[in-house]
Amino acid sequence: MAEFDSLRAAVAANNLLKVEEILGDLDQQFKDQPKRNEYLNQRKALCFEALKSKNLPLLNLAFHGEIFIMSREFDRDTNIEMVNAAIAGDFAEGLQFLHERRLSLEYEEKNWSALQEATSKNKTAVIKVMLSLPYININLNPDETLLMTTCSSRHVETLNLLLSNNRIKETINVTSSKDGGTALHRCFEGGCQPDDASVLACVKALVQAGADVNIPAKSTNKTPYALANEKGQKQAAQYLKDNGAK
Repeated sequence: MAEFDSLRAAVAANNLLKVEEILGDLDQQFKDQPKRNEYLNQRKALCFEALKSKNLPLLNLAFHGEIFIMSREFDRDTNIEMVNAAIAGDFAEGLQFLHERRLSLEYEEKNWSALQEATSKNKTAVIKVMLSLPYININLNPDETLLMTTCSSRHVETLNLLLSNNRIKETINVTSSKDGGTALHRCFEGGCQPDDASVLACVKALVQAGADVNIPAKSTNKTPYALANEKGQKQAAQYLKDNGAK
């Protein structure tokens, strides 16, 4: 719409003073439905643009609480999409901003957790923000702990960050009800080269943090040591043996 052309031009020029002025004018111009939703959708699009470009000042200008209630009920999908956009760019300040605006970081009924999402994508900056929140749920899905998720991808930096949190460390020997494996078993999942350095690094981090090296997976009855040998991870197998594996 022509009404929004000047807004897009100001954003393209990164003229934030002009953006603020135009948004104020548009807010008055589009007070009434149904056109107000068109205006709010423009602000919503700007929020996603700001999150993608890690532009906190633009996000601050574009964000509007009405974005989430255009259908009269709070739009949880938009909440999730916006938080996921901050995670995708590892935009810590953006995630902090959204949290301060009371966007939720988890929806149990949708089996979605921002912390799980960030862990799966190895986004350490936003993980640090969430781990600083005392109420954050670190075990939304007991069948897939955060340690299991990061060990499946062998994200060593993320693993060490998670293990620095005592509540997460306490889940180190949790077994999945799906296969009965632990985070240590997950180190040997998927394709990896023989004696993969990331496998060894993850194994060392877990063992040093208190992982039980002799828990067999219920589905296969295989211990991490057996898996290490099976997958050609000789260095990891030797390390496990040196630390009590049988």
